[in-house]
Amino acid sequence: MLLSDYIEQALVKHDCAIVPGLGGFVVQRESARILEDKVLPPHSTVGFNPLLTHTDGQLAADIMRDKEISYKEADALLNEWVNEWQRVLEAGRAVDVGKIGTLQRQPDGHIEFLPTDMHFLPDNLGLSPIFRHRKELTIPRKPSILLTYSRYVAACAAFALLLFAPGNTPTSSYVDYATLDPTIWTKQMLATPVASPDTCSLENLESTTGATDSIIPRLETSVEITPQKEATEVYKFHLIVAALDEVSAEKYCEKLREKGHDKAHVIPYKKGLYRIAIASYAQRQQALDAMETLRSQNSSYAKAWVYCE
Repeated sequence: MLLSDYIEQALVKHDCAIVPGLGGFVVQRESARILEDKVLPPHSTVGFNPLLTHTDGQLAADIMRDKEISYKEADALLNEWVNEWQRVLEAGRAVDVGKIGTLQRQPDGHIEFLPTDMHFLPDNLGLSPIFRHRKELTIPRKPSILLTYSRYVAACAAFALLLFAPGNTPTSSYVDYATLDPTIWTKQMLATPVASPDTCSLENLESTTGATDSIIPRLETSVEITPQKEATEVYKFHLIVAALDEVSAEKYCEKLREKGHDKAHVIPYKKGLYRIAIASYAQRQQALDAMETLRSQNSSYAKAWVYCE
């Protein structure tokens, strides 16, 4: 990781990152604005103050924990990076501060900071301008009276054809009248015994053979029961704690798992950004309760929020 990566992490966690001997980056929040063609949502940006040169030790501490070195070694590495930035600025070139923006020294010695859109900040995730468009009023066309009448006549003719259609002959063993209920055929078939075609009546069979069960077959039906699939819960409410680039997001997610958050995972966002979810839930209220608990128990996650897919 470079110095710009540690500055991004400090802004996400603490809203401030002081670079010793150079200046401080501070998160600033702006309210929503209504323009002529669009509505800008509330968002956060980053400002640069060259007067904040006294270090608070936060960047050195982050470098120490990440690289697993002593604080003295981390502070020396930080000063080396800052000196390199100073040499680039003195040469009249711009310093690329990653996703934050660029720094460039003006002829009067003042350092000018040009910020980016700051998509990596948690307050800006999922927020985009709403454009205002004029919609033309369209009146739905009503069907003509002739078309409506013709459809009505066709429906009546079809109903009459089904109602007065001739039924089966009296010798049929199924049904002898017209009906619109398709289940009648099944009911009649199950209720009527199947007779042999060369006999006249059931009494003749009893008198001649004495056993009807062996001659008249039984109609057995089997119902196939399809097992219902168990409903599976969809975990679409994610408790987000950070948003970083792909490499940093994977490292941060591994650290969360080492701390006991086994369900921590990375969710792709856009433009090289990845959200880190510490856990996911099937119900919205469960995610909100977990967010409040996490915020109250650990100040490092004071800005955790719930993202719904």
